Amino acid sequence: MLRIADGTGKGSPPQIPDTRHYDAGPPGGGKSHLGAAIGLALVEDGWRVLFARTTDLVQRLQMARRELALESAIAKLDRYDLLILDDITYVSKDQAETSVLFELIASRSSDARC
Repeated sequence: MLRIADGTGKGSPPQIPDTRHYDAGPPGGGKSHLGAAIGLALVEDGWRVLFARTTDLVQRLQMARRELALESAIAKLDRYDLLILDDITYVSKDQAETSVLFELIASRSSDARC
């Protein structure tokens, strides 16, 4: 477990300037399980983590864009210390999907979080 003493005995999430990571491999290699296990360990350590299938998250962001609420939807995701996007390669390559995903990643990158 990651733990940094902060005087309260509970610890606090480490302040890591760059938490971006991409894990690639063939189907069935355990990438989703690894991501879930890392997310769970961080949740147990006090982090706020969202584990989501990338296609589901992209669909939610596209719906928000159609409703002119994309900025608000991205802001709601800011409450998470870490987003774990599963199956990112299954996102179709059309302009609408890649655009909202890029906006999310760019927004989090500007805050030095992912």
